[in-house]
Amino acid sequence: MIKKNLLNIIIFLIILFFTLVLFFIFYRSEIYSGFSRFDYYKKYYFITLFFIFCFTISYFFSEKIKIISFIILFIISSTVYSFEIYLHYIGKPKYDTYKEYKKRLETNTKWAVQFPPSHIIDYYTTLFSEKNFLPLSGISNVKTLHCNENDYWATYESDRYGFNNQDKIWDSKIDIALIGDSYTAGACVNSEDNISGNLQKFDLNVLNLGYGGNGPLIQLASIIEYIPLVETEKILWMYSSNDLDDLNKEKKNSTLTSYLKKKESLNLHKKQEVIDKVYLNYLKNYKKQSNFISIIKLERFRKKLNLIFKPKEKINIDLDYGDLINQDLKKILLTAKRISENNNQDFYFVYVPGRESFYSNSISYKKVNRLKPKIITMVESLNIRIIDLEELLKDEIPSEMFPKKGHYNSKGYQLIAEKLFENLQ
Repeated sequence: MIKKNLLNIIIFLIILFFTLVLFFIFYRSEIYSGFSRFDYYKKYYFITLFFIFCFTISYFFSEKIKIISFIILFIISSTVYSFEIYLHYIGKPKYDTYKEYKKRLETNTKWAVQFPPSHIIDYYTTLFSEKNFLPLSGISNVKTLHCNENDYWATYESDRYGFNNQDKIWDSKIDIALIGDSYTAGACVNSEDNISGNLQKFDLNVLNLGYGGNGPLIQLASIIEYIPLVETEKILWMYSSNDLDDLNKEKKNSTLTSYLKKKESLNLHKKQEVIDKVYLNYLKNYKKQSNFISIIKLERFRKKLNLIFKPKEKINIDLDYGDLINQDLKKILLTAKRISENNNQDFYFVYVPGRESFYSNSISYKKVNRLKPKIITMVESLNIRIIDLEELLKDEIPSEMFPKKGHYNSKGYQLIAEKLFENLQ
């Protein structure tokens, strides 16, 4: 009898644990993220409810089955956490931004980690929900930790508006303004080796308004908010293959769609202090996290599962890319072109191929190559100048332009800058 009661108490504690986990998932999914993350968390709802159901009905099982259930749970838990610990301490620690950030804070507290604006839209909408605007960049005037794909940590000192520029560029006449995402920002290389850094070697003043995760609506917003602050001759819209997926998320945000409807600035350059404050507040919470907590939350194990069960090709498989191209993206580009023309600026559409465009065995190769002709045809219909970097780089050796994973390396960015310079003459 004592043995039976002990087993029932253990079952009760396990059910209580998973019930608390369920409440935590609900908090993260609905409350913390502003009721915008159910699709992401639904798998965790299912797993947690499954365990609650199984251990609830186990009350009615024999003692032998209960003991076997505990043993199975123990084996699964031990295996999963052992793998998580392996990933944390042994498995490619050079890519662990959090660990590197903590390490740098030990010697200098004035460091920040890059948080893309899309990160705010996806995860932390409540941070800006009462402010009627969203950031388009990061924290201003701070040493920023970027990423590691080339066996070193890329860093940069952000400018007055949180972009990857030397701050003095805002007081200069600009030859070229770059609008885009992480490729444009220069992900995982130092500033002198990214696209704008290489273009500056041709004695050009280049304003880099690229930022990781920025899609077409944020890019349009960047033109409306920041281009009027400088005098520039050319605007290069740097299109990346994941921009349509980003656009599908962005078009659901009323603040971003207002740029397309009203074409009016929200004067973000006057609100940088507020943007910094919110980001810095989030950084405090980020800093307070411990390695132990990240292990408890199985952060690395869950990332591995996402890669296995949700390959990139199957993400957004139900999207109507035709509408995104011929309606949404078309309207955005036409608006950007007209704004540029009204300001006597030359507007270019630059097709920036990703790694997947050069490797036929990559997950997204077929999708990217299927969509590209439709995008180019649409842009041509708007009479926008096109620079097709995929065509210009086709004779290059892919392994010399990319590391084993991720973005371009310094050689790749250098080649892009050279091709742009040649085709802008």
